[in-house]
This record gives sequence, C-alpha cells and structure tokens, in this order.
Amino acid sequence: MLSSIKEIMIFDGGMGSELAKAGISYTVPEDLNITHSEVIQGIHKSYKDADFITTNTFGLNRIKYKGNYSISEVAERAIENARSAEKKVMFDIGPTGALLKPLGNLAFDEAYEAFKEVVEISKDKVDGYIVETFSDLYELKAAMLAVKENSDKPVFATMTFDKSARTLTGTTPEIMVELLEGLGADAVGVNCSLGPNELYGVIERILNCAHVPVIIQPNRGLPKYENGKTYYNITVEEFTESVKQYANMGVSIIGGCCGTDPDIISSISKFKGMSVIKRDNPHKKAVTSYSAYAEITDETEFAELTVDENVTEDDCEDIAYDVLDMADDGAEVVNITVNGAKPDVIKALVEKIQEFSNVPLRLISSDIEAIEIFKRYYNGKPFIN
Repeated sequence: MLSSIKEIMIFDGGMGSELAKAGISYTVPEDLNITHSEVIQGIHKSYKDADFITTNTFGLNRIKYKGNYSISEVAERAIENARSAEKKVMFDIGPTGALLKPLGNLAFDEAYEAFKEVVEISKDKVDGYIVETFSDLYELKAAMLAVKENSDKPVFATMTFDKSARTLTGTTPEIMVELLEGLGADAVGVNCSLGPNELYGVIERILNCAHVPVIIQPNRGLPKYENGKTYYNITVEEFTESVKQYANMGVSIIGGCCGTDPDIISSISKFKGMSVIKRDNPHKKAVTSYSAYAEITDETEFAELTVDENVTEDDCEDIAYDVLDMADDGAEVVNITVNGAKPDVIKALVEKIQEFSNVPLRLISSDIEAIEIFKRYYNGKPFIN
C-alpha cells in the first residue's frame, strides 16, 4: 500500500517539548495519557496539518515502563487520545532502554515478547506503527518481528545516527535499509539524532539504496540549556527551508522530533501533496552484520565453515574463534554450510559468532528449520542459498 505513495505526507512533531510548554511535570510520560488526557489530546489536535498522529507510548513496554497503570490501560487510553485528532494513528514503539546481549543482559526473545505484548493490545485499534529512535539494530529487529508477526498493519521504522552516519552500535544507513526492507518495513528512515541540516548525508545514503518510502523526522537542531531549561534556536523558517531539500531529494514522509512544534509542522505542510521524486535503485545481492556490509559479487572474498550433526553447543565458542580468524585473514563473508545440526546449536552458534566478530554470515542449507532460526537470531541480513 505505502510503496505506491506518490505525494509527500506529513508526520506530527514533538510531544515532550509541548508538555514542557504546558508546564506539565512528570516522571513517566505515558501515564499522562490517563492523568492528563485532555492535555495529551490538545497536543495531538494541535498538529492539525499532519497526516499522521503518533501515540504517546514511546516507553510503553514491560521492560521500560515503570508507571502506575497496566500496559493495556495506558495503550488503550493513548490510542483514544490520538484518535481525538481525527487523523491516521500510528502506535509509537521505542526501545526498551536495556542493551541486548552480547552488549548487555537482555535476551532477544525477551525484547521480542515485550514488543509483542503492546502490538497484540493495539493492533485492532490503530492504523499502523512507528518503530522509532532505535540505535541497536538487533533490538530494532526484535521490534519489527513483533509487529510483522502479530499484526497486518503498516510499520514505519527509523534509527538514530550520529555525525559519522552510524548508530551507537555501528550500523550504517545501507545496513539498516537492507535489514528493514528484508523484514517488510513499509517506510524506512531516520528520526531524532541531529538537526535537519546535519542529516542530509544520512538521508542521501538511504535514498540511494531504499526501495520503499523514506521518512525523516529531525530534531529542531541540537538542544541548548539556559537557567535550567532546554530550548532550541532554529526558527520555524530555518527548519522549513532546511527540510525543503528533503522534499526535493525524494523523501516521502516528513515530520519532526525533539523540539519541533505545531508551528513547524504547519509550516512544512506546504510540502504536502508534492510529487515524490521517483527512485530506481538497483536490487543488490548483499549480506550484512550489524556493522559490516558485503555485496555478493565474483570478487567477494569468502571463507567456508561446515556445521554438521556432530557439533554441540559446547563447540560454538571454538567455532566463533575460527570465524574471527577467518575475518582477520581477509574474509568479507563467511559461508556456513549446515548439514544436520540441531536447532539449539544453530541458535547458540549464531549468537556466539556475533559476540566475537562482525563479519557478515551467509547460510547455505536446505533445512527449513535451520534457515528460520538463522534468519531470526542473526543480527543483520543474511544471504541464504
């Protein structure tokens, strides 16, 4: 449905900065859906020129949420509040705030279940999902799978990038696009991160490889602090002029993040209805880890690894060291041929290799179960034969 977007559409802007303007103090912003529903509804309605309204549910998952109500109560009230604006409602899913293994202690399946819970509550009440502000590709993958496997609604997905055009865990725009398109994202892009002027390079790289609509929601520049208060010094006119270039580059969906307000969204709504510039990017055969990208060509340097029925979970660490050595010796991609290995071994092996090396992995197998496990737990986009 969204792959056929022909005219630019507009997202809403910031929530936190609008709450600050309203003088609302809070510890858990999601609880305001219940305690201050009229304020939340007022903010949603103030984005009258947006096509999409985002629910106030960014931190609403069982790992991050520490409020006073059930997740179901908050989610349902948040959706009601967003519906009051009489626009398309996108349920907001943000990170858990915890690091996934091996960087942290949170298991992939735990993150998936936390995201799945809110999807099951909301799927029949919203128009789609915005999975945003992720800096860890593995956690984003868990969120994307939770949405795609438990609903039939569109999902937009965005990550945050720094000035080096990488996320906190090293993902590039090209790697993000490969993974998200492989998972069925309806739109991909960037939010938060930096101001509109600093994100041109990131958006250009996304546009040069994406085959689905591209979304951008920049901050209102970098925050400034004075007398204990946060403010942004980019004017509405400056923000609008900066965003104009995105409209001319081929971006399909434009909105705002931290510090943006109804005046900014109203101003950039002048781009609504502009024809989206058509892109005709070639489809490449590529495999990625979370931080390394390899196009599959005749010149690609491969290393070979075979995993058979005799391999056990106890062998996985030694095999991971072997893969590390292969990468050090110049392998751009490690081909893993699976012959009869048990499912638990495949899962343990993928996780252990990722702990030791970021070299992209390519699975060669006819075993459907092995393929599904590899695809699910691999932190990147595997190329599978």
